[in-house]
Amino acid sequence: MTFWIGAVFGLGLLILIHELGHFLAARAGGIRVRTFSIGFGPKLLRVRKGETEYALSAIPFGGYVHMAGETEEDEPGGFLSRPPWIRLGVVLAGPLANLLLGFFLYWGAYSLVGLSELPGNTVGEVAPSSWAAQAGLQPGDQILAVNGEPFQGWSAFMEFFLHATKEDSILSVTVLREGDTLTLQAPVTGISDLGIQPAIPPVIARVVRGKPAEVAGLQPGDRILAVNGHPVRWWHEMGDYVVSSPGIPLELLVLRGEDTLTFTVVPEPMPDDPTRGFLGVVAPTRTRRLPFLEGAQKAWERSIRAAGQVVGGLVKLFRREVSTRELGGPVLIGKVIGESAEVGAFPFLSLLALISINLGLLNLLPLPVLDGGHVVFLLLEMLARRRLPLKIQAAIHTVGLAALLLLMLYLTVQDIGRILSGG
Repeated sequence: MTFWIGAVFGLGLLILIHELGHFLAARAGGIRVRTFSIGFGPKLLRVRKGETEYALSAIPFGGYVHMAGETEEDEPGGFLSRPPWIRLGVVLAGPLANLLLGFFLYWGAYSLVGLSELPGNTVGEVAPSSWAAQAGLQPGDQILAVNGEPFQGWSAFMEFFLHATKEDSILSVTVLREGDTLTLQAPVTGISDLGIQPAIPPVIARVVRGKPAEVAGLQPGDRILAVNGHPVRWWHEMGDYVVSSPGIPLELLVLRGEDTLTFTVVPEPMPDDPTRGFLGVVAPTRTRRLPFLEGAQKAWERSIRAAGQVVGGLVKLFRREVSTRELGGPVLIGKVIGESAEVGAFPFLSLLALISINLGLLNLLPLPVLDGGHVVFLLLEMLARRRLPLKIQAAIHTVGLAALLLLMLYLTVQDIGRILSGG
């Protein structure tokens, strides 16, 4: 049930906010709105309020705002009767609404829901030749402070590291080792990995529905004692076996209460990297909510980083460095949103934020039918001080719509095939 509620709510929210951006900007610009619809095709529900009909339509992969005067220039209160700068604002309002939604979803995830943080402050493993090894950190060290600030959690520790690598700097860590307090430090410039694994007991906190761990019979509270006969002390040791074994059966020795049980599980390949496996188990975590202003700053940084990922992905796609087989359509998007809802509120909101930012930026691409295509026509109109003939615009948008529908059909078929094959 959580899956379907998450998928429907998530997709519905993304569509609603996008169309609401267009709707509010149109109303603010004095443009009459005839229909505000979530979904396309036959209308399942409809309510009229004033001159606008609000509808829920049968095909849930989008929505639309139908404004008066979209094809007639002289209709009073119509879209084409308004100055170009007002029409430009209406067109841009949808993508901008999605970008703002992404920011606020991240903000809510950090300050209202809280970041799921790995518990404790004890170092479990130090990778040879890593920054941690160079600084002199050892397994069993308890981290007390980073750059003079109290240790707030492993994700905050990583943030210190990421900021430090932006310029020549020294990262110092204060640790408690066998009763002694030590301050260790090393330069971080040019280093991409801390080389630290936290000392987290291999106790399952949650099992994700439908994933290999649940299928095999694993339960929350199970403690993993060994994998393929090799004893494990920490969560990351168990994780190393799982990540390196996609599609390969693993034998787990498990302590459940006072009973020792054996399970055979087959790690599922990760969707974004089939060379890595996962079981669908969640480590013990604690929740850390960021203060209001700190959460806003974190959300802004995360939004900028997400936008950079989207732009980078588009560049790779146009350079053919990424295959269209790696693209996801509305079916796959709904699936991953539903799965994230099952994992927890933080990953659910974070994924929605990323998809919302993705949707906002994709709609700004200068392609016919997309909002970016309308922006191009309006900018040309403002520069030339004359409108491109409506028949030519309509013909271009018709071609673009046909291409978009074919792409959506291709992605939908690909999504369904991927899901049926277990990918």
